[in-house]
Amino acid sequence: MDSAPDGDPKALLKAVDNLSKEDINVIHVGDIKGQLIDEAIQPLKPKIIVEMGTYIGYSAIRLASEALKMEQDVQIHTYDVNAQMVEIAQKMVNKAGLDSVIHIHHGRFHDLAPELQAILGSENPVDLFLLDHWKPSYVPDTQRLMELGLLRRGSLLIADNCLIPGAPEFVDYIQKAPEWNSKMVKTLYRENLTDEDGVIFAAYRG
Repeated sequence: MDSAPDGDPKALLKAVDNLSKEDINVIHVGDIKGQLIDEAIQPLKPKIIVEMGTYIGYSAIRLASEALKMEQDVQIHTYDVNAQMVEIAQKMVNKAGLDSVIHIHHGRFHDLAPELQAILGSENPVDLFLLDHWKPSYVPDTQRLMELGLLRRGSLLIADNCLIPGAPEFVDYIQKAPEWNSKMVKTLYRENLTDEDGVIFAAYRG
């Protein structure tokens, strides 16, 4: 990844994609799922994005790069409980030149959500949130956003890894909850494997 020039998010993302083909331990969203997410957010033109599960920063950088094509005032808040991942992700974000756009928070979103509420205020609801962390937290963290009034009608939820490793409780919840209009898109789990995963896209009805 050091080969990617500073301030070039696209080159940095490509370097991570290439590394993942050689190292199975690199478990980022990847380009196939990334393209699905890119297409989903284009009509949304999100300004406020929340991610749960920063990992190495790939998704946040990709989301920022895509959103900035449509809006200038984009802010991303991403959360991870792993201090080592937070450190790596911050270096990645700095290298991409997106440190003024992407804000990395160390800790559980459920605990830090009131801080986000204070940062955003009532006039800046979350347009998009991505779930890509500990699967048992998908439901409570989604409900936390709703409880604190951080969403608006039309806010988009994207949840990765709904089939591999799987988030059955979340899938059941989001498909039955009247507040959400959801669909699952099946795609490859990883680009160099044949296993099928599912990504859920859900619009908030309010």
